[in-house]
Amino acid sequence: MIRVELQSVPDGAQDYQAVATITVDDDGTYQLEDPGQLFPTGLHALAAGEDGQLRQVTFDEDPATWARHLDTILRTGHLVPVTTHDTALEEHA
Repeated sequence: MIRVELQSVPDGAQDYQAVATITVDDDGTYQLEDPGQLFPTGLHALAAGEDGQLRQVTFDEDPATWARHLDTILRTGHLVPVTTHDTALEEHA
């Protein structure tokens, strides 16, 4: 399971705050809390394939991998993807 928050600094604030959240379970089901429709689910992320080559991953194809690689889509700093929980990282610890 992976949970990623999109964080932004609201007008007049100084600190980042969560504005949207996605949670993807191990079976591929997901819950999207995104009232402002900020997650770019129509764009592909880039992830290394088993052969080490970069490949395009769409949200519909593999939501967990897509969520883990949101930083390849969101790179401006206005919206920052922050992983708050990832069981895949716990398995490798």
